[in-house]
Amino acid sequence: MDITTLYGSRIKQLRKQAKLSQTELSNRAGLSLSSLRRYESNERAPRTTDLEKIAAALNIHLSDLLETTLLDRATRYIEKNHPDIPPERVEAAIQSIVDSAIQDKYIDAVNEADRIGDEAFLERMVDVPDSYFLEETIKSFNRLNKRGKREALRTVAALLEDSRFTRRL
Repeated sequence: MDITTLYGSRIKQLRKQAKLSQTELSNRAGLSLSSLRRYESNERAPRTTDLEKIAAALNIHLSDLLETTLLDRATRYIEKNHPDIPPERVEAAIQSIVDSAIQDKYIDAVNEADRIGDEAFLERMVDVPDSYFLEETIKSFNRLNKRGKREALRTVAALLEDSRFTRRL
């Protein structure tokens, strides 16, 4: 089973749970009906921006849409490539893969929205709880080498000097 199949079945499952027709979901998500049908029938894998639109139309977080898919993929990966992992450590290994993949998809979605100038998506990101941003920022920061960490701190310091990017307390 490839990623296209996993996304298609997850989208269809969540749409049916929400008691929506394909037409209703495509309208709410701002997607063409033919695109949604191709996603659900596994003819095409959705772009990250389309996954975000579908998640918003279903009133769920993007990670909720991706999690089962990623969990399935991570489980199969561990079973296939690391059968030697002790059973008591398998769950932690799977969760680590899922967390990393969710973070990567989140970053991809933000980068894509920025690239195409999707201000509406970027504005919705402002409504995500600060705790989520803090957690994701720490994870991202920890993936940087020392030089990258110094550059990130310089960038944050520059943003803090610019009133357009700071909160008024």
